Amino acid sequence: MDTIKEKPGLPKALEHVRSYFDYLVKRQYRYGLHHVFQHQHLPQNIEDVKELAKIAHDNGISITFHINEAPMMEQDHFKHLHENDTYIRRRTSPSSTTFWTG
Repeated sequence: MDTIKEKPGLPKALEHVRSYFDYLVKRQYRYGLHHVFQHQHLPQNIEDVKELAKIAHDNGISITFHINEAPMMEQDHFKHLHENDTYIRRRTSPSSTTFWTG
């Protein structure tokens, strides 16, 4: 899941599966299940990821985070490096201690 409510370009939202999520959380120990939230960090969903992490923590669910970064090396075949707004990039300010952009 990437957001609480669906956003343009981010269709994997908790709102679409909330009833299933609640059921699985309620039954996880009965069935011996272990749930994991998988989040993709993008500039467009930083606040959603924070909220999803809180929901996971409150329900005893593990979390994995995926950072969507630009390729570290130039790739001749990759044509969308500069116009891809889903990448998390370093801020240009030298005084900035955070890498999040948005």
